[in-house]
Amino acid sequence: MRLLPILFLVSTAALAACQEAETPTKPISVESAIPVDPASASPVEGQRTLATGPTRPVRVGQDGPDMDACGSYAEVAERPTGEQNFAMVLAAPQEGATPLERLSAGLGVSVCEQEGDYVGVVYSRETDLGSCRVGSPVAEEQDYAGPCRSGWIEAKYLRMMAG
Repeated sequence: MRLLPILFLVSTAALAACQEAETPTKPISVESAIPVDPASASPVEGQRTLATGPTRPVRVGQDGPDMDACGSYAEVAERPTGEQNFAMVLAAPQEGATPLERLSAGLGVSVCEQEGDYVGVVYSRETDLGSCRVGSPVAEEQDYAGPCRSGWIEAKYLRMMAG
């Protein structure tokens, strides 16, 4: 008769141990931590951040295996006088997504996909976009894995140039 309560306690303890083994959630590092300008609470120009909210990688190859990985080229548009002259790169194509980096007006980006009002882009400050490996076909649609940076920009901040 005493064996039944002992078996119950052992099985309850084993179940509790399994439930406690869940993986804790933590921020996803997109690059390095980003300094924030205390005056504007915005990321400092040219720096990256930790994505603590939703993230969605930019996909390449959506036009098929016979087309470039990213089919269009755009530039960050000049803003009217008095407005901030940059576009914010986000970790996901939605309002409230973690800001990753500011891109100055005139910087060229490869446009890889669009979701709603947001455009998935690949860009580089250090090298020519030709080094980003998006001007050639890829065998199948996939998440962009580098070597350049990628993220999401509201389409209204871009001026389409080709594609």
